[in-house]
Amino acid sequence: MPEKLRKIHLLVRFLLLAVFAGVLLFATDRILFPPLEGSFDFANPNALKNTLAVENDGRNLVVYIGVYSPYDRAELELALSSAPKKPSREEVSVSVRRGWRAFFSPILTAPPVENEEKKSELPFPPGSALAWRGGVYLVGDEGKISPVDEARTFSAFGYSFDAVRSTKGVDMSAFDKTRAFNILSPHPTGTIFRLEETDRRFRLTREGLVPVSPTTPAPAGEIPADMSSREEAVVCRLSKLNDRRLLCRADLRALESIGNVYRFEIRGLSPERVRRAKVVLRRKRSLEAAKEALARAKKRLLLNY
Repeated sequence: MPEKLRKIHLLVRFLLLAVFAGVLLFATDRILFPPLEGSFDFANPNALKNTLAVENDGRNLVVYIGVYSPYDRAELELALSSAPKKPSREEVSVSVRRGWRAFFSPILTAPPVENEEKKSELPFPPGSALAWRGGVYLVGDEGKISPVDEARTFSAFGYSFDAVRSTKGVDMSAFDKTRAFNILSPHPTGTIFRLEETDRRFRLTREGLVPVSPTTPAPAGEIPADMSSREEAVVCRLSKLNDRRLLCRADLRALESIGNVYRFEIRGLSPERVRRAKVVLRRKRSLEAAKEALARAKKRLLLNY
């Protein structure tokens, strides 16, 4: 082979190997340290492609992304519908918390509730987890029950399979089946949250969290909670990409490692101006994180097959 052709052959071979190595490294990185992405289109709030949950009280905007495990870094990008016609005086700030979506509900000053199970006319009270028709269902209010979409969602909600109640021999016709629970869903009304540091308990109602009487027997299936998840937050450092795009980045490692959502609270920005929100969560690349990713993949394979 002529020397010139041999050099070209070696160069092409080197380039092919480099491309192959790059693709392999990229694929390995995506498998071991996959980012979690979610978005919400405010022009189409009911679209199936929306993978974030949003709350809007007319002044502040809250965005939730559901998670099965903790992450290290977060990015929130907001696409705005238009630039303000006048010089903007908006002082936008974004804070991030992690916890149970339902446990961010307001705490009410109502008298402590007694044991609701004794008052319920249904076979199982709201907040119960049931084994039925080959799956696990959660009981909500007004006799509604919802199937949990997959096993890891059930665990991510803080439930234990030991607390699942049998429906054998029970007439379930009084219950009305509704859409499935997924990782973004709030816990059903009737759920009991227990503060691990004080043993105080709260019952979730439509209006918020109501203290549970200390004399009420502790039910099976209490969800462990931490008041610091409501109180402690990290600041999402904000930067303005242009008049129609805002981006913020946050270090999540200081947050509690318990909960099924990260909660982004956006203050100082008119919710009507937000056209689209996008969240990206990432993990730090490390040997420990790689081992955890492989363990999760193995566990998921065993659960599904």
